[in-house]
Amino acid sequence: LSKLKESLVKQKEKLVFNLALRDLNSSDAETRQNAVRRLQPNLNLPEVSEALKKRLGIEPDEDIKNLLSAIVQKYEAPRRKDFTDKIEPAAFCALPIKNQRIILGTISSPESFEASRDLIIKLLSSDLPRQILLEIIEKANSFGKKTDAKALSRFFQHRDAPVVAAAIKACGKLDIDSLLTAFNKFLQNDDPRIKAAALEIFLVADKEEAVRYLSSMVRSVSLSVRRQTLNLLPLLDYAAAKPMLFYLFNSEPNLELKLKAGCIIAANPTTEGVVAIFKASHNEQGAITPDFADLWQSALEAAEPVLGKPRHLLEEECSKETAKDLKAQEAPVQNYSYKKVARQKELAAKGIVAKEKPFDIFAFFIERQKMVLCAVIFIVIVPLISSLRFSGGTSGSHLPFSNKRTAKENSQATGVETGSNKFPSFSVANISAGFGSGGGTSVFFPAIKGADDEVKKIRDEMKVANKKTLKEYISEMAKQEANKGFADFYTNENCLNALDSIERRNYIEAKEFLSKALNDNNVSQEAKMTACHYLIGVAYELGDRQTLGIALDKMFGMVPPGDNPKEYNPTSVRAQLDRMARMREISPDQVRQVVSKMAGQCKAFTPEVQQKFIEGFSNMQAKFK
Repeated sequence: LSKLKESLVKQKEKLVFNLALRDLNSSDAETRQNAVRRLQPNLNLPEVSEALKKRLGIEPDEDIKNLLSAIVQKYEAPRRKDFTDKIEPAAFCALPIKNQRIILGTISSPESFEASRDLIIKLLSSDLPRQILLEIIEKANSFGKKTDAKALSRFFQHRDAPVVAAAIKACGKLDIDSLLTAFNKFLQNDDPRIKAAALEIFLVADKEEAVRYLSSMVRSVSLSVRRQTLNLLPLLDYAAAKPMLFYLFNSEPNLELKLKAGCIIAANPTTEGVVAIFKASHNEQGAITPDFADLWQSALEAAEPVLGKPRHLLEEECSKETAKDLKAQEAPVQNYSYKKVARQKELAAKGIVAKEKPFDIFAFFIERQKMVLCAVIFIVIVPLISSLRFSGGTSGSHLPFSNKRTAKENSQATGVETGSNKFPSFSVANISAGFGSGGGTSVFFPAIKGADDEVKKIRDEMKVANKKTLKEYISEMAKQEANKGFADFYTNENCLNALDSIERRNYIEAKEFLSKALNDNNVSQEAKMTACHYLIGVAYELGDRQTLGIALDKMFGMVPPGDNPKEYNPTSVRAQLDRMARMREISPDQVRQVVSKMAGQCKAFTPEVQQKFIEGFSNMQAKFK
């Protein structure tokens, strides 16, 4: 058993090492920097030193280039006595960064760190460049003691996210108790580097809970969040990481992340994994696609000795398995089958031709016209935002961005029976602004002034009455177990401030209040879902794609997989959000072509609907320019 454990540890270390070498060529600068730091202890290995030297010649990021330069350069370390006796903090800070790195390079063991402890503690209080500060924290992480965590915890409030992340990792290793008071705050931090560092410690402190947390992160609409999750998966045992790896490998739209997930699957050979890689790397004719050729070869090399089968036999089995799956998909569903019968097949059995879904029509046309970007924005992003901005939320309240504040809505707000299980369809913004349009005073008709004052008086009285009614219904709502969580939204200070800001059209302020509510552990999940709906509307009004992504990310994270409409699954939406950055490239003519084609395929696309689509997309382009 001990030999097996030792073998598994070595296998995991080898996997992390190989992934670090691969990450040196990542398109993401943060991923490359982490790879350099992971490889630094193995500089004595020829393949590592060669890879770092090669990267130095092509690295575009200045910080990473400086880090690589300090690592790969050959120098003679000064004697330890000279370092401890003669270098003072002021003198050290006055040295060029290159010389500071050389001096720090002499700390290469717990003994040398102990000999330099006094100086290092003083340096932590000095104003040092970020890269030097990171290197000192890294030395403390590698060679420090539990007592050093206190000195490092001061960097939890540092202005630079990489410094905060490094301090979290170091304190988590040296003394995890020093993180307890701020741990939840780090996990909920919007900066992905801080969040990833906290998750890395979370995996050690509470693996079971961390795995559940990571399971929601792999479904994030944010590319950076999914990237961080994938970087953390090698730290888990393969059994725990397997469901997340297969989910990413099968659904990830980003090729780089998809290949990386495939590499981890290939490094832990199973029949299921080899078949999955075969399906992804081969087309319908059985030919290997160029992007996946290396991955397939790696999978075969790893699987041969473990599964005890030669390559040709593995390929033959994978081909049979793929053919079997295709045949099962094409087979008609039997009348006695308990499988869910699709409506398309039901209609076909009756001889009725079903209308083609707009999404399918659109995808077909766009594939032909090379305009995928326009399609996904129309079909997924625009309807999703529209439905969340203008339809009732889960709590039954309208979002405050609709101008349809009619008398009917106000009568609904005041005429619902107390204790009803269906909460009325209204919002604080609708009630407070529902009577906000009074007649103006005319210089030609002074008599109107008196009537206007009377109307204003009545309007103010009704406004007070409506707010009182709202308060009563919220109180009643809070007593109902099913609605208790939603009632929290209308009693939370940040949520109420956000509604007030929205009413005043101060969307920047509203965004801040809603973000605070979403990061508040005391707010119920139902209230957070409602806050997400409002935040999506705010993000749209501001043209803030990042906030839109965060709101969708948090919303999908709270909805159990499978409960969302098929067209709004996290995989589809995250791909469309990534493409929204290119929305400005779409010309009005292209939009008209798409809408015209849709009108030809679907009779529901009347001229009025077409014009609304064109205007809606134009407005969206202007907002997100």
